[in-house]
Amino acid sequence: MAELDIQAQLAEAKKRKWDDRTLAQRSADMAQELLLASLKAIRSDERTLISALARLAADKKNLRFVQELCGSVFHVTDPAEQVENLRRLLNEYGGVPAIFSTMGKLRFKAAVMASRSMQGAAIAEVQRIFRSTFGELTLPTLADKVARRVKEIAKDGLTLALNPLVPQVFGHKSAEKYYKHLEAILTKQEGVGIVIQPWRLCPGLTPYSPEAGAKALAEKLRPLLKLSVKGGTPRPVLVESGLSTTMGIVAEGFRLAMAGSALHKADAALEIPAYLKGSPALLREMTEWSTARAAKGAAPLKVLLVKGSHLNEEQENTYNYGSANEICRNKGETEARFKQLISTAMATKEKVLTPVVGTHNLFDIAYGLLCWGRSGRSGQPQFCFISGLANHIGRVLTKGGARVLLATGVTSESGEAGFEAYLLSLVQELGRPEGILASGGELEPNSMGWGRMRQHFLAALSGREEQPREAPGADGSYAFTRLSGITDRARMDALHRAAEEEAERPQEPLPLLINGEAVDSPLQCVRRSLTAPGMEDYRYLSAGFDQVNTVLDTAAAIAVQMPPTQEECRIHLLQAARLLEKNSTEFISLLVRDAGFTLEEADLEVTNAIDSFRFYENSAVQDGLMDGTQPTPLGVITVAPSRVHPLEEAVGGIAAAWVTGNTVIYKPSAHTVLLASRLTTLLQEAGMEFPRLQMLPCLDNQIARKLLTSDLVNGLIYHGSVKHTNDMVAAAEGRPVLGGTSGNSSIYISSQGDWAQAIRDICTTLFSRAGQDPAAPHLLYVHAEVYDNQHFMNALRDAVTSISAQPGWLEGGNIGPLGRPLNDDQWYLLTQLQKDEAWLVPPTTAEMGSLVWTPGVRLGVQPGGAFAEAAHNVPVLGVIRVESTEEAGRIQRKQSQERAAAIYSRDTQEIELWTRLTAASLVSINCCPQHRPGVLPRPGWQNAIPMSGGRNFITALSQWQESARPQRRASQRNIAFAPWESLSPKPGPDDITRLSAAADSIGYWWENEFGITSVLNESPAQVTTLSYRPHTLCIRAEKATSDIDLSIALMAALKAGCDIQLSTASMRAWMPRALEPLGVIIAVESRDEFEGHFPSLATTGVVVRDTAATANTLQRAAQCRLALCYEPVLANGRLELIHCLREVVTTRRTSN
Repeated sequence: MAELDIQAQLAEAKKRKWDDRTLAQRSADMAQELLLASLKAIRSDERTLISALARLAADKKNLRFVQELCGSVFHVTDPAEQVENLRRLLNEYGGVPAIFSTMGKLRFKAAVMASRSMQGAAIAEVQRIFRSTFGELTLPTLADKVARRVKEIAKDGLTLALNPLVPQVFGHKSAEKYYKHLEAILTKQEGVGIVIQPWRLCPGLTPYSPEAGAKALAEKLRPLLKLSVKGGTPRPVLVESGLSTTMGIVAEGFRLAMAGSALHKADAALEIPAYLKGSPALLREMTEWSTARAAKGAAPLKVLLVKGSHLNEEQENTYNYGSANEICRNKGETEARFKQLISTAMATKEKVLTPVVGTHNLFDIAYGLLCWGRSGRSGQPQFCFISGLANHIGRVLTKGGARVLLATGVTSESGEAGFEAYLLSLVQELGRPEGILASGGELEPNSMGWGRMRQHFLAALSGREEQPREAPGADGSYAFTRLSGITDRARMDALHRAAEEEAERPQEPLPLLINGEAVDSPLQCVRRSLTAPGMEDYRYLSAGFDQVNTVLDTAAAIAVQMPPTQEECRIHLLQAARLLEKNSTEFISLLVRDAGFTLEEADLEVTNAIDSFRFYENSAVQDGLMDGTQPTPLGVITVAPSRVHPLEEAVGGIAAAWVTGNTVIYKPSAHTVLLASRLTTLLQEAGMEFPRLQMLPCLDNQIARKLLTSDLVNGLIYHGSVKHTNDMVAAAEGRPVLGGTSGNSSIYISSQGDWAQAIRDICTTLFSRAGQDPAAPHLLYVHAEVYDNQHFMNALRDAVTSISAQPGWLEGGNIGPLGRPLNDDQWYLLTQLQKDEAWLVPPTTAEMGSLVWTPGVRLGVQPGGAFAEAAHNVPVLGVIRVESTEEAGRIQRKQSQERAAAIYSRDTQEIELWTRLTAASLVSINCCPQHRPGVLPRPGWQNAIPMSGGRNFITALSQWQESARPQRRASQRNIAFAPWESLSPKPGPDDITRLSAAADSIGYWWENEFGITSVLNESPAQVTTLSYRPHTLCIRAEKATSDIDLSIALMAALKAGCDIQLSTASMRAWMPRALEPLGVIIAVESRDEFEGHFPSLATTGVVVRDTAATANTLQRAAQCRLALCYEPVLANGRLELIHCLREVVTTRRTSN
């Protein structure tokens, strides 16, 4: 075959003006010629690197080995621990993977056998082997050897664009260091350009502050762009677009920075990724801007066209935010869009746009060349490759006259972590089915991999239709609401205007409405502004004792009447969801004004509220609930949300109570009455009318206590602190107290944890709702090795000091004001330190009396101290130094009371140990997830209570009666206790039928629900699962308790794996023979003796099952906060097993 002549082929394309089909075929032929030429040009070290990367990407076992090597060996500072972890790793993976050379494998094996004095040197040698295997991907350091490497590459006609991999950016201080690195490249390194990552240059970029973010980015970009044109030839500057949520902000910041004649000749390119469906619109937008700019004498705008980057994060964004940010569905769609962008950009006027094609795919390179030729442009297009992966292709193209940029990472002397993160992210991205490494690094023209690539290329250009994707929820499952307007600049501007207008709008006094009519009250309350100290915001009438009694009497009378049908209630919830979605801007504005939310927090709160309506509408028809059972509403349910989540908690409680046919009294927080008033109006518009739904604001004193604990109230959905919830439980005297409380949530960062990721997650979630969300982590247990690491402390300080606090309607704020005036305890926690404590970051306020506080971090916090007990009340993170995982687990279990616990660790054995120690209901592994109805519920005051926002929550809002035999049956009966064989006297035929049905139902639901791990949510970045753990169960049997009911309760408990204590009023003949071999502990005792054990049972976390509980029993159980289930025994295993198990929701990060 003749030698490749790129110029001749471009000339032919220009002359013949091939149609699209011919152009595609000629591109495929030209790609073959490029491959043959590049095979001649490739060097041995380049081939070795590509082969090693391909093997790393092709085998997930190899990739996991490298991840474990970096996490548990290189990121640990103690040499002895490094060697031990390396030994464990080699044993676990059966040796050293084939990605390393024979000499490298010997160094690995020698390290695990090194003497104690040589362990440090041995691990350093392992790190050297690791770097030598993949080191060609990056330049060694900023200060050393770069100039020589630049000259070597320049000899091949290639130009470098350097991308500093360090420092990791946490806040403004580290962002400034990153800026200095970029500046140093432009001032000290000749002949090279830079790659700019905007999210590192401006770490505070958020779609909720588009204007402020674009201006801030432009201020950082402009000086760098001016440096790039200083002197002779302008040097290339590649500006990555970042994630889709901020891509529009980056584009606007780029345009602002490029404004003015001083930068008319700048060689700057903006990245446009093809896998985002908004990329053609961005290309049009940039083309229009460049057209106007070119008319003023500016050089053509450069756009870097790539298939994609940051795909893991983008897939997570698509999952969270919906269609406005949707990425292409598959490889074929991405390929087609990429070629569309190339074709469109090449056809643009030469003086307006200069496309830079960023791909390693030879077919796309050929297509870009021939599109350039067909367009009649002079010269040749530009290309951009990742250094180390396509240097040989770059040499072929430059030889043919093209200009080629190599984007290469640059590390510093202490930049091991930066290099490792770069390597892993590169392999994860390029190892995908659409990536260059997916073919296993095949470079032969006749290989199967090459043939498949040719087919995919031609198919992408053929216009072949893709199969339509099934709509979310098409299978009948619950579909989440998306924040689909998050990248819509017009919507963001509208939200800011609406929030500002709402903040300034005078509010008429709010009347007190009972049964739809305004009534008078002597209690007129003044709501003060959250942002202007002392200023009155609005007034409202609060209920007194007379109004409370009226509402309670009316609700009790309504509750005994026939409720709406379940179908009608479900229609009401769906209508309410539609109305809330339609009026979302108004409710976001109200949350900003009345509750101190930021726009981002308010947007999420409204989204979760909409999801709550839909989730509970769907929950009402769950499979199995009506299998041989009939529900009856409890009666009157009082819903009392907190001021922290006043909309989501109110909607969740009201929706759950309403769909189960209950009468609802909505007692809003005294601090958010304006929001509650508007929500009540919306609910009435949806069909939830007075008096079955009544909103009653009242002060948080004896009046509220009367409303919440009255004998006329049959159940309470209450969201509050552990202390207040316990008070409600004691006052309720056996009536169900539901809702959510997470205690003081905390996080443990182990010596093998990714503390950098932990800091980013903590700063995202901790200071949600001005740091007052009980579910957010307020206590940070840090292993001594990490605690003593100054880099960790500096990063934490930088991240927290970069968080800004200001009213939610202003751009640039990360947290809003506190939701109510400070009490003495909060003031103490914000301003004073206890013994041995110190401020890493002291919280501050803008002015005396203001509720807008910047966040703080205090060190040396003592477990069980004043701060640890009340941490969730203030925007302050308390850091506790621990020596081991065991110590952290014990403290965390006591602090969160087995509710919520999080860990950051790369060691699976350590995670398992920590999970056992904490025994939490909400488990987070390497992540800090936020509450989401149906996915991440909130635990109740006891683990025996179904979690609020979980699939079992509505079962606690009805009384269940057995109406028939359950029909759901296990395929095979497998039980430890067969009562029809063990009972004496033998049960009759009807009883045997009931026992058999119950056994089969219990077996069915164990196989299909309670005995398995269910995936609640699986997004690209993390997976959330639901599983169940058995209680220690104490079953009470009175003389009147039938053998049949007792046997069903025992079958369920034994199937669940409970440790069982049987308290019985009398020993029955069959009990010792049938139960003692099964490990059941039997105690014969009176009811008084049984109830005397309540305090010790409560202390040890035992759940009591007592179907014959008296009023005195319920009262005594409430006084010591004992979880007691008194519901009748049911043959329906779906409902009976709930009493034996507690829900455990685990969220695990699957990708960084």
